[in-house]
Amino acid sequence: MRAYNLTLLRYRPIVDWPTPQSPKDLRAFLGLTEFYRKFVKGYTAIVAPLTRLLCKDAFQWMQESQAAFETLKTAITKAPVLALPDFTLPFALEKDASGTTMGVVLHQRSHPIAFFSKPFCPCMQHASAYVRELHVIIAAIRKWRQYLLGHKFTIFTDHRNLRDLMSQVIQTLELQFYLAKLLGFDYDIQYKARTSNVVSYSLSRIDNSSSTQCLCLSITHHEFLTQLKESLLSNSEFQKQREAFQSRPEEHPNFKLTNDLLFFLRSHLD
Repeated sequence: MRAYNLTLLRYRPIVDWPTPQSPKDLRAFLGLTEFYRKFVKGYTAIVAPLTRLLCKDAFQWMQESQAAFETLKTAITKAPVLALPDFTLPFALEKDASGTTMGVVLHQRSHPIAFFSKPFCPCMQHASAYVRELHVIIAAIRKWRQYLLGHKFTIFTDHRNLRDLMSQVIQTLELQFYLAKLLGFDYDIQYKARTSNVVSYSLSRIDNSSSTQCLCLSITHHEFLTQLKESLLSNSEFQKQREAFQSRPEEHPNFKLTNDLLFFLRSHLD
């Protein structure tokens, strides 16, 4: 896996960002913070009082708006430390759903890898608690599919009925729809009381806490390509073809060498 580190320091331009005087000013600030939203716990809840001001004729800066503005600046300049994923270890999802917002954290050995929070649509806000909790699981798995597909992971939930999800009799089309989204994933569902499910509970509700100032970004790199390159090192036919291309590339117009791999480019007319 290839990984790139990103360190966010306490930049003065962020700390001293002037109070927005118009919807245009507010959009500019939120556009900046949106880039780092996955690294901020409870981003959706923190920014909610500000996004409401972007509605038509709704911009009226009040004490609540200023408090959210200051909290968001602090959250951006003091983002939490995230670990890089280790694909030799099992993953864990901790989730929670309030009446209006979902909150999920992906972690290994209790060290967070990524945070995710998102408001529910009006339809989901009126759904049952069971359906909302199930919707959060599907949304989180879709969000972090690149980490979870092909790896064992555990889903922690404070909803007892979800523990026996796969052994339940499918009685509604809605339940069948959600269960179909989980096919192909290797997971367990375990009950965890809300009092001990602190992180995801906070993500689905407002949380003004802050932590340290280092972030880690990771980009997955499939092992298949590494294994393929290693196998081709001992393949005489491939080595011969690559040497021929490197010595006289003009004689092999349909070939391209990229990252030590030789590709044959088919014409769209073939």
